[in-house]
Amino acid sequence: MKILIADDHVMVREGLRLMLARRHPDAVVLEATSYPQALKIAATEPELELIIADLCMPGSDGVDGIKALVKQAPRVPIVVISASESRDDIVQVFQAGAAGYIPKSLGSKVILSALDVVTAGGRYIPDNLIEVLYGAPKEAEPSGETAPKGGLAGLPPDHPLRHLTARQQSVLSHLADGESNKEIGRALDLSEAAIKSHVSKIFRILEVNNRTRAIIRLDELGIRPRHHSLA
Repeated sequence: MKILIADDHVMVREGLRLMLARRHPDAVVLEATSYPQALKIAATEPELELIIADLCMPGSDGVDGIKALVKQAPRVPIVVISASESRDDIVQVFQAGAAGYIPKSLGSKVILSALDVVTAGGRYIPDNLIEVLYGAPKEAEPSGETAPKGGLAGLPPDHPLRHLTARQQSVLSHLADGESNKEIGRALDLSEAAIKSHVSKIFRILEVNNRTRAIIRLDELGIRPRHHSLA
């Protein structure tokens, strides 16, 4: 496994390197201290499997650096690690195509788990930042279930999402929480092939081509599913 750590603070790079060494002792870890250096490495290292980048580094104005990295290495998952917990920063990072957002305040175990989610094909936002993005979940209904923000009922009657099957709604809920196809299949007791088919249909309806853009589109529609039927 080949990983790029891009951060202009040596202590952050050293800390991440030590964490990664515990989880991936055979990994090759490359380092960059600026966006130009990170872009050069991304251009010359075709075997990169993960990029961990600070949001603010020399050579770029915030999210523009992430956009450049995504353009340079479109198939490599990019995780932003930042001291910022600003809603605007988080939204812009995911709109740029990043697969994860990790505050530097998190502990090493949580950071490693977050990186595992991303390398497995999922997306990661800490729970507290999900509330920053979408607001705190509503109080439990008398039935004990938590009502999602917005929901399919708020869409026009002819909207294609209103016609998802109950199974597809369940897949959408898990997808929205950043789970990979394998994790969704395990949770719903379905094959990865079946999950892939459902996810493809959801992407077509939302007119997106990846999970990050799907989440953003759902937010625009006022929908935030949380592992249950959205009807």
